Amino acid sequence: MAEAVLAVLLVANLFLTFGVIRRLREHTVRLAAIEHPSESGLGVGAAVPDFHAATTEGSAVSLADLRDAVTVVSFVATGCHSCEEHLPTIRSKGAAAVAGGARALAVVVNVRGERVEADQLIAAVSGPGAVVEESLGGELQRAFGVKRYPSFFLVAPDATIMATPGSASELPAIELRTSAK
Repeated sequence: MAEAVLAVLLVANLFLTFGVIRRLREHTVRLAAIEHPSESGLGVGAAVPDFHAATTEGSAVSLADLRDAVTVVSFVATGCHSCEEHLPTIRSKGAAAVAGGARALAVVVNVRGERVEADQLIAAVSGPGAVVEESLGGELQRAFGVKRYPSFFLVAPDATIMATPGSASELPAIELRTSAK
């Protein structure tokens, strides 16, 4: 009798172990797709399609808000270790862009739906620019074609992509302020 109970427990343990391994493989594939996708988004010269979102402050933001000024757009995701390494540079480049007369927009992608993790990332990128939070596959990610994190775009006043640097440190310095004639 004891052997039969032990055999049943061992078989149940085996099924549970296989289930956990299968889930870990699924999660590994999903995380790899986030950090190492096949495409990087809109290319230089591409027009940004219309989008509508709300900032973490509750203000509306759309493509119209990107017109008439250069805009630095950064995409970061929760659970992305590479994103964490770029946070200080994202914040300083965004502040420098705004000081130079440009705009900054940081998009925080809440991959896991965990509030605390998202709030920490929002606080880390908050500065003089706008911050939008959205879930994985959100409207801004679709508009910019983002499939990897972090991703960076320099958007021209005509809402076309000027540059797509591979890292925050590669974002060009923006000095747009002009003196009065």
